[in-house]
Amino acid sequence: MNCGNLTKITQNRITLELDSCIYFFELLSKNEELLYNQKFNSNSKNNIENSFSDFKINYYKKLNIDTDNSVAFKVQKNKLCKEYLKGICFVLNYYLYDIPDWYWYYPYHYSPFTYEVWKYFPDNLDFKFDYAPPLSSFEQLICVLPPNKSTLLPEPLRPLMT
Repeated sequence: MNCGNLTKITQNRITLELDSCIYFFELLSKNEELLYNQKFNSNSKNNIENSFSDFKINYYKKLNIDTDNSVAFKVQKNKLCKEYLKGICFVLNYYLYDIPDWYWYYPYHYSPFTYEVWKYFPDNLDFKFDYAPPLSSFEQLICVLPPNKSTLLPEPLRPLMT
């Protein structure tokens, strides 16, 4: 049963519908270069044309993806796309059910290009998360406090900050 443009109900849970997601990313990817050109080349003050392919290479270099080795480049882009799609599934689960994994995080600072996601799509969007209970309040504080603020913790926990 389809319950939205990109979702369906499977085994009493709302999940992403693979074909709809592929189509969605295909449509987005067809306009990616056009949108880039509208933003960066329409009112170019210095009359320098910025190529989309050069922009993509520089973008991936910012992500520390090896753009010189084509095999490594493909492997790293696929990993980026996989984590991005896993993040979409994480958010869907987070808002509809519960936090699927207290320790999962998106390991990149930027998303992939929609074209790359469209070309990458796996056979399914069944990502597994390792559910673990959340950290206690004090454990969370230890993770985020700088060492010079250890006085905010109870006395027995302060040595853990040094």
